[in-house]
Amino acid sequence: MIVGKTAYHTLYDLALTVSKVVDLVKSNPPEIYEPGEHANLEVSIINTGSMPTPPQDIDISLSPTTWIEHKNASLVLTASEHVPIGGSHTFAIPFSFRVKEQCLPLEEPLNTQEILTYHALLRRVNKSFHRISQQKNLFPIRYPVQLSPFLGKACISFNEIVTQSLSIQNTTSAIMGKLGPQQRRIFVTFEIPPSPDIKSSDVELLKIEESDLQELNKVTTEIDYLAPKSEKNLAVSFRFTNPDLPAHSKVCLVASLHLGYFNSESKASLDRTRCIQKRTVRLELR
Repeated sequence: MIVGKTAYHTLYDLALTVSKVVDLVKSNPPEIYEPGEHANLEVSIINTGSMPTPPQDIDISLSPTTWIEHKNASLVLTASEHVPIGGSHTFAIPFSFRVKEQCLPLEEPLNTQEILTYHALLRRVNKSFHRISQQKNLFPIRYPVQLSPFLGKACISFNEIVTQSLSIQNTTSAIMGKLGPQQRRIFVTFEIPPSPDIKSSDVELLKIEESDLQELNKVTTEIDYLAPKSEKNLAVSFRFTNPDLPAHSKVCLVASLHLGYFNSESKASLDRTRCIQKRTVRLELR
């Protein structure tokens, strides 16, 4: 191809690189993003072809995905910003998006990866850049903490006290909890939900730690400090208290993990937390 007085053996081509992902809230270490977080994706393009990009606008876009809610999903390389052979251009305005909050099964911890893909189009002649379309970036989506399954005896006798335990795990490289740098609020509730066959007075839930808060058949444990890549064991005790209950009566014990932010204006801000995972065990009278 001849442009002016210059002959080019091949056309221009573009590749895209992600120079930085910026967590706008900075609530987590960089290795994860959780539902509800806002982020900016700073990108650059590189001319990998053998001629400069033409003096025409090129549209660069972030493709829609299941987890990504776009705020700014389109960038433009204007005609005046043409990229020389082997040169690059970093956009001053980033892609901006939010990780969607979706209703998910809560029994297992959320741990998924979104695949970010892109599209580039030379506007005047409707030409796509296939190298950019083939590029992919993995975007990890999960919560920083999770619950293990229950451990403990599930078949018990009348008035026998048994202990059910599980652990809360910090899967990140940062301190989690109220005493961590991001002041995340974390608490776990152990609860026996209502049942048509068993009244609340038929069973009893007992706290083990003095610092736990106890209501009728509900125990809440607050996690102030959880070291990086560590876990903390939690436990609660249970017993059937009604001697007239028939054998094989069953109830469910549910542990709910809540995650939010500590509000410095009040001691605790319940409205800023959400339940991110549940674990359930069935207890049977024998």
